[in-house]
Amino acid sequence: MSTISGRRTVLRLAAAGLLGGLFTESLLVMLAQARRLEAALSEDFRVVAALESAVDSESRGVAEERLLALAGTESAAYVSAEEAVERLSSRDPSLSQSVAVVGENPIPGFFEVKLAGEHVAQVADWVKAAEAVPELSEIS
Repeated sequence: MSTISGRRTVLRLAAAGLLGGLFTESLLVMLAQARRLEAALSEDFRVVAALESAVDSESRGVAEERLLALAGTESAAYVSAEEAVERLSSRDPSLSQSVAVVGENPIPGFFEVKLAGEHVAQVADWVKAAEAVPELSEIS
C-alpha cells in the first residue's frame, strides 16, 4: 500500500509542478502582450492643443516654443485649419461640403503634441502645465 500511496504523491507533485509551470508561462505571455500594447498606445498617443482664433504666426511660434519647453514634450507639430479640414475630408468627403455651407472653417489651428513615453502616464500634469500657455484655447 505504501508504494501506491507513494506513486499518488509523486503524481500529485508532478501535476502540481506542471500546472504551476503552465500558470507561470501564461503570466509571462500576458506580461509580454501587455508591454506590447503599452508600447503601441504610447507610440500613438497625442495631445491636441488648439490655438486661440486670433493668434498670428509669431504668437504661434511662441506657443510652439512654450509647448516644447514643457517637461515631457517630445514634439509639437502645427496643423493649420485648412490642413485639419483636408485630413478630415480624406476620411469623410462630405465634411468639406459642410464647411463650405458654413462659410468659414470652424476648426482652429492646433498642435499635435507627442509626449515622451515615460511621461504619457503623467498627461494630466502636462495638461495643467500647458493650460498656462496663453495662446492656447483648449487642450485635449
